[in-house]
Amino acid sequence: MKYYLILLCCFFIIVSGCAVPYRAKIKDGKTYCTTRGVFKSKWYNYFERSLSCIEGEYFKEALYDLNIAIKQRVKDQRMARTFGMHFIDYFPHREKGLVHFLMGDYEFAEFEFNLSIEQEPSAKAFYYLDEIRKIKLKQNKHLKSTGPKILIDKHLYENENKNIILTKSFPIIISGSITDPFYVSSLLISNKAHLIDRSSKKIRFSKNLYLSNGKHQVDIIAENLKGEQSNLQLIVIVDSAGPVISIKSINSYSEITGSLKDESGLSSLFINDKKVDIPDGKYFNFKASKLDISKELTIIANDVLGNKSEIILKKKAIDKLFKNYLTSNAMLNIASDAESILKKPDKLTPEIIFDDLKDHNISYVKMVNIRGRVESKSQIKSLIINSDLIPITSGLFVSFDYPLLLQNGENKINIKAKDGSDHVLERNIVIIKKIPSHYNYNERYKIAAHDFSNMYWFEEPGLLYYLYSNIIKGSNKKRITGDFVRDVFNAHAKKRNRFYIIDRNIFEPSHASLFGKIRITRVGIELSARLIDNKTSEVLANKGVVKDVYYPKKSLSEIKSMIKELYEKFHKEFPVAHGEILELQGKSFLCSLNNDQIRMNWPIIIYNETKLDNNLGYQTNIISQAIISGETKIGYEAICNNSNFIKSGYKIITR
Repeated sequence: MKYYLILLCCFFIIVSGCAVPYRAKIKDGKTYCTTRGVFKSKWYNYFERSLSCIEGEYFKEALYDLNIAIKQRVKDQRMARTFGMHFIDYFPHREKGLVHFLMGDYEFAEFEFNLSIEQEPSAKAFYYLDEIRKIKLKQNKHLKSTGPKILIDKHLYENENKNIILTKSFPIIISGSITDPFYVSSLLISNKAHLIDRSSKKIRFSKNLYLSNGKHQVDIIAENLKGEQSNLQLIVIVDSAGPVISIKSINSYSEITGSLKDESGLSSLFINDKKVDIPDGKYFNFKASKLDISKELTIIANDVLGNKSEIILKKKAIDKLFKNYLTSNAMLNIASDAESILKKPDKLTPEIIFDDLKDHNISYVKMVNIRGRVESKSQIKSLIINSDLIPITSGLFVSFDYPLLLQNGENKINIKAKDGSDHVLERNIVIIKKIPSHYNYNERYKIAAHDFSNMYWFEEPGLLYYLYSNIIKGSNKKRITGDFVRDVFNAHAKKRNRFYIIDRNIFEPSHASLFGKIRITRVGIELSARLIDNKTSEVLANKGVVKDVYYPKKSLSEIKSMIKELYEKFHKEFPVAHGEILELQGKSFLCSLNNDQIRMNWPIIIYNETKLDNNLGYQTNIISQAIISGETKIGYEAICNNSNFIKSGYKIITR
């Protein structure tokens, strides 16, 4: 009996040490304010139960549990250890802010969201903080807004008042800033969303645009939290071609006549190193006499962007020219600097001649200039390259410089010219665009993405299937499962071509593994992911921050956009950087890199270059691999196990 009483006392002591949870709530046949397993009055028990209460809209009960959880563990934290090897994303202040928001207590909600962001930033806290700002802006109707102010960096403008950018750059980098006291919340550049991690009163942006030669309209649309938009229309004129030079005649008195034409505007003209004064404009007829052509005749023309065209008539060609084309009025019609074509006039056939290119070419660059000349015994009237009419003036000799944006694989170029005798000249060439070896997909940083799992281990395993039909709008229903999220993530990553994404059905070693989590609730969907280095087990991101996104209830297409946004945050976090080896130091070396957003222990590729003869880029050869190991005053330090095969001046690129 005594033994029985002792056991009974021990039982009551144990039970009294654990707070008995209040009665579970039942609504529409579903139980809320519950936990899985034994309730041990731990901070994670109270946090778990508060999430269940929020889902059932039992807000007072949720606040009660959150306050107790905060007393036991104060700060919001990702990967907070509960017991054993169990970790959870612990956000009591953020969820407390959500409860106040749903109850309409916006001041309390704002305080909690700001506190949560200070302790552990998250997309969900930023989202609801913006929602509170929107509500306050609507309440303060007296606040007036003209929309975001978009400013493009001044060095880009040709004419600041007309928003015209004249450039020869490829790609062109559009950069600037956007300011708005009502917070800049979204940005579109050329109808493509530019990632803004969080709304702000001022943001900086920079965008690479791969534009072909010609005139383009680039729209920059910014929106603030009030929903007011500003649209800046930029006119971008890309001109990477030199002036068109037409030569009409050379007579026996060493006098030359011709014309220049350039869409951007002419800058200078030199004939045999003698500068010829030309007016401002896009077209100019020139005439030069008393030329010393005892050796050669050189014509160099530049446009306002620095693009250059050059013609060299060698002495032997000039001699043939005078011998065969001297007419009764002492006029000589020039054909070319090519020695092979200067025959008798009646046997002269029109020709299209390329400066560098052959009938079949291999290129390793995305943009190539098709340069050459057209020659005929009668005046050349028109010139068409790939259906584009080239602005020329008539002449027996006409140069051309046509920038072409190449696609990967085969590119066909067709050139047609017509002279005054109605002769149609036509020539076709092919350029095969290849990817340099260091840019090959197989050489990229390899990531193995795993199925996205439930965000909290204590929630039901089937939660990802829970109420999907109520969350997804429209008739196209689809279960939001972990493998669905992973597949959308992988598909978008492959299109963006930054990382090598390992197929789920193929076993292949990777540099890092991506682990994602998903939580579908009554009020929204939360996605988070962390990229883990397979060697060091480090979280690969700025200061180890997990990437996450949050949306309220949306359609399937918007959920896909959410998954793509999650990828874009990783894409932005790890830019590709280029550089070269500066100094060898045994098994290590010093190197330069053109981006300071470089992680330590990140793998790099060492390669050398061989320039192609026809200005079609560099053929590259991968030499070795290395790892970024440290940062110095002049650059970065890297470790290479095969240092015997590398030299100073070799190029490097981060994987």
